[in-house]
Amino acid sequence: CLQGQEAFSTFLSMMMLSTSSTTSTACRHLASSASRSVTTVPMIIDGKKVQSKATTFFDVHNPATGELIARTPQSTPEELRMASDSCAEAYKSWRTTPPSTRARVMHKLEGAIRDNTEAIAKVLTEEQGKTIADAKGDIFRGLEVVEISCNVPAM
Repeated sequence: CLQGQEAFSTFLSMMMLSTSSTTSTACRHLASSASRSVTTVPMIIDGKKVQSKATTFFDVHNPATGELIARTPQSTPEELRMASDSCAEAYKSWRTTPPSTRARVMHKLEGAIRDNTEAIAKVLTEEQGKTIADAKGDIFRGLEVVEISCNVPAM
């Protein structure tokens, strides 16, 4: 079960990393995007933040302002293999984890989503141009999927 919990922690870290890195970038309002540092989103492999060795990136712009808010690496084939291998290794223990234990992990995810709805909505607004209300609606619909997965062991 430990690896299943580590997989959950990795997922939650990715979600929170996206929220915190982009939100903190948004909070640094400077006159020119050229005069400020833009966050490069790290990869998470084996539960650890790893900076990519990629030389090409996708720029993430705020659609409302056009401001560059983050850069995501176009990961190298080796990095993609490492990430895939890490997932395959974690799955070995997760697939043998009893459904009731999996449900407890999913309940933690459910709580994390509820606790961070505002921050996640701000990121969706900044990165996708949604209104806060639309972003919260998207989060709620995703939360419904998590709630259903929590009930699968009882079905």
